[in-house]
Amino acid sequence: MPAVLLALTGVGVALNGYNFKIGSLTAMGPGFMPLVLGMGLVLLALLLFWTAWNTAEETVTALPMRPLLFVGAGMLSWYLLIDTLGFFPASLAQLLLCSCAMPQQLWFKQTLLMLVVAITGYGLFVVFLGVPVSPFGS
Repeated sequence: MPAVLLALTGVGVALNGYNFKIGSLTAMGPGFMPLVLGMGLVLLALLLFWTAWNTAEETVTALPMRPLLFVGAGMLSWYLLIDTLGFFPASLAQLLLCSCAMPQQLWFKQTLLMLVVAITGYGLFVVFLGVPVSPFGS
């Protein structure tokens, strides 16, 4: 089942990327990377399906709900907060929720990591790549 979901996601990403100008390897268009990443997901899904098919044991594992819910909530919080509160509060909220996905975290280490990731992300996306996002809201 995970291989099928991964393949469907890859096909969706590739089709979405195909709707944009693809360009070439030396002059990539906006659809180049989604197309390539989508095809990579499909290939990964085929490899996953092949390895699952060749193993004799059948194991059914439960869907890990805690990571799924916390990472999903983190992504949703970033989406909802980026325009109103700015890059740093949205990033810190996202990283805080995502760090709750795994129990028994060392919170001092997590806090330090969250600050480093937020500052690095701001430097990469806003300063270096020029994404028009304010650091602390509009």
